[in-house]
Amino acid sequence: MLQISGAGGKGGGTGGGAGGASVESLLIGNGPGKVGVAPGGGGSGAMNSLLGSPQDGGTGGAGKMIVSYTCPTYNITGVSASAGCTTSGNTTISLSGSQASLPVGVYDVTYNLTNPVSNGLTATMNVSTAGTGSFVLSGFNVAGTRSIKITKLTSGACFADITANITADIVISSPSIGGTVTGGTSICSGSPSGVLTLGVIQEPF
Repeated sequence: MLQISGAGGKGGGTGGGAGGASVESLLIGNGPGKVGVAPGGGGSGAMNSLLGSPQDGGTGGAGKMIVSYTCPTYNITGVSASAGCTTSGNTTISLSGSQASLPVGVYDVTYNLTNPVSNGLTATMNVSTAGTGSFVLSGFNVAGTRSIKITKLTSGACFADITANITADIVISSPSIGGTVTGGTSICSGSPSGVLTLGVIQEPF
């Protein structure tokens, strides 16, 4: 007499693995179930005879998890730059946008500069509050005005080209030169002071 165990069930969903095949044996057959096919195929039932030791069903096939992610649509609506001084050479660049287009995260910002032209430069920006972010640029040690244009935002595997012509001027000035005060004289307590003259030295550009 032929005995047949139950076959394993197919893994659920599209692409699920096949169940383990049934076990066939004659009357006194004894054996474990067969392994299911990944992903998710069920193991088949064991063959247990009256005279044999208990057998386990087949192991189910390994599962599979599919994770999908949709990148945000990065964009900005404004950019500004703080005034700088040649002694420090630093300026803070601030970007603004909607909370959806500039979410919290760490970005690589690609930008261009003018006067002189430097294209494809990058800086790291940390956005801790959605919609606003800033980063510091250095090396501006010559007085003058340079324009910055943001061209691309990248965060992890996601990126977006910034096609709008959104720019800001970076104004770098030389440090002020102190003036002089003349005309002071010694006076007695309670008497009016003499005329003081402030001399101003024009700041060079």
